[in-house]
Amino acid sequence: MPQFFYGGILRAEGAAVWKKGNNMHTDRLKYTANLLGLAVLTFLAVGRLLQGLLSVLAAFHLPGASAQDPTGLSQGALYAYQIFCTAAALGAPVFLLYKGRRYAGAGPRPTFQRSAKGVVLPCTLLFLGAIPLTNALGGLVDRVLQNFAGYRPPAPGVLPDEGAVMALYFISACILPAVLEEILFRGCMQKMLLPYGGWFAVGLTSFLFAILHAQPGQIPSIFLLSMVLGYAAEATGSLRLPMLLHFVNNATALAVRWLTLNLDDASALAFIAVLFSGYLVAGLFALPALWGGKLPPLPPKKDGSRLTRAERVLSAPVFLLGVVAALLPAVLHWGGA
Repeated sequence: MPQFFYGGILRAEGAAVWKKGNNMHTDRLKYTANLLGLAVLTFLAVGRLLQGLLSVLAAFHLPGASAQDPTGLSQGALYAYQIFCTAAALGAPVFLLYKGRRYAGAGPRPTFQRSAKGVVLPCTLLFLGAIPLTNALGGLVDRVLQNFAGYRPPAPGVLPDEGAVMALYFISACILPAVLEEILFRGCMQKMLLPYGGWFAVGLTSFLFAILHAQPGQIPSIFLLSMVLGYAAEATGSLRLPMLLHFVNNATALAVRWLTLNLDDASALAFIAVLFSGYLVAGLFALPALWGGKLPPLPPKKDGSRLTRAERVLSAPVFLLGVVAALLPAVLHWGGA
């Protein structure tokens, strides 16, 4: 059954025949790209399905309610359901890619071993320094898109007041994405792309990571942060550090949002300025390691196909369909749909 399912991805494009023993008569990278596209579609489909189920549950409690206006459901129930949605939407493509790895000729499985010594500190400092810079970049891009392209970024929601509900929100917004997104993107997608070059794997994975967040103004900044996370995963040989750094970024965003909502403008700005200044100073201490070439290089390309990697990825129809589906919500929001 697994061989029939994953081989079907190839047969659907009319370019592959799989035989017993995993003899492959097609481009492994093209197959891998299609598999990644299928994972993106699975993530989006599961998320939409669960949002639709939430609308049904909300309407059951109060006619006319929906996932966008879940009146009648408690905040605790909503955030508990959000935890379930996040786990399901990210867990489904992880399972899909985990089962499809051997058909793609992928490398080792995601690992949680101890990180390599001498790399953790520079990567951590580099990531901390990137947080305020990418936040500034995201704000700048948002402003440009608003002034010149008519884009309106989504308004941030209100944080919960109750302690227990806030704990659920913290899990759904900070902890769970940091763990499951790193397993999906760095542990599965990036590992499957490594045979085609380290920076190529980090870059393509970061592209998918950025567009799946569906906020046009934040795509450049999310892409850059993801590049650091991707490098940290390969340089340390473990997912532990990327998960920790991802959590720090999410927690920082939550802290900034809390300060903005609960303090006056001057006090919030002062606290945020001190926090981000500390991050920038930390980032400066990573520069000697970068300039001195002390950080390990990423693995080189091992694939010898005549076609370029970009040509082979762009010729994968399921991958392109996944990219279009990921960008569609942002396009619809931009157009006011």
